[in-house]
Amino acid sequence: MDAFTLMALGILGAISIIFFTLKGVLDQIPGVLHSARRVQDAWRQLRSRPRDQAGGEPVDLPDIGPTRTSDRE
Repeated sequence: MDAFTLMALGILGAISIIFFTLKGVLDQIPGVLHSARRVQDAWRQLRSRPRDQAGGEPVDLPDIGPTRTSDRE
């Protein structure tokens, strides 16, 4: 009976640690997505500048792929 109790407490403790870790990871997702959106907007703004600041030469930047403009803030 004591072995069963210890085993149950150990399993439930491990499950609670997993849930705590999962909750922490899921709580960070909105902030990461917001930061990614800010980086994408900054990159889009950088690419929209037709000339660089120093000599007026055209800016040649690599393409970062398709972007969505419908969910812009």
